[in-house]
Amino acid sequence: MKQASERALPWFTEQGLVNRMLVGHDAGMSHDSLSDCPDRHGTGAEKWDRYANKLSADGREIIPFWVADMDFRSPACIVEAIRQRTDHAVFGYTHDTPGFAPTLAAHLKRQHGWVIDPAWVIGVPGIVSGLAVTARLLTEPGDGIASFTPVYPPFLFLPRLAGRQTVRVPLVADQAAGRWAIDWEGLEATLAADSNVKLFWLCQPHNP
Repeated sequence: MKQASERALPWFTEQGLVNRMLVGHDAGMSHDSLSDCPDRHGTGAEKWDRYANKLSADGREIIPFWVADMDFRSPACIVEAIRQRTDHAVFGYTHDTPGFAPTLAAHLKRQHGWVIDPAWVIGVPGIVSGLAVTARLLTEPGDGIASFTPVYPPFLFLPRLAGRQTVRVPLVADQAAGRWAIDWEGLEATLAADSNVKLFWLCQPHNP
């Protein structure tokens, strides 16, 4: 047992794999990969199976305009990391991968000039649970939480579930650029008019 416990597990300690997945180098994606879209029908894929089964009886085809769920085959490095994990065949409780926080800090500094302390990085099960934690940790019941809209739906209903208020700051149409843009004056006016706003959630791609 001692020998097994001291052996380095490749999916757990391979910093190069973490670097490739985070920074994007040697991620296994190419132009050819973008045309490799396996058929996901019958795999439990919500975007395809949830509605397709209902509509197929009527002879109708569905094309899902979905969120955060691409149909491209996953990069080879990610598939290999999962394969290494499953080959071990023990799926006990885990903690954050060692080296992830320093790697993230280095990436943010290199790519965006943003210097953070790796100790600030806290692992959460997902974005929705992370937002719920910040709502309860950083605000009090009745406080306002502001977000640009349109936005990922949980940004709008999570404040209510936490006993907080949702404050919307609409984006504006930039006709010249042909895209939506942040209304900085609107944001300033909203925050100035509502002193109850204690937290602001920024959702990609709103981040300028």
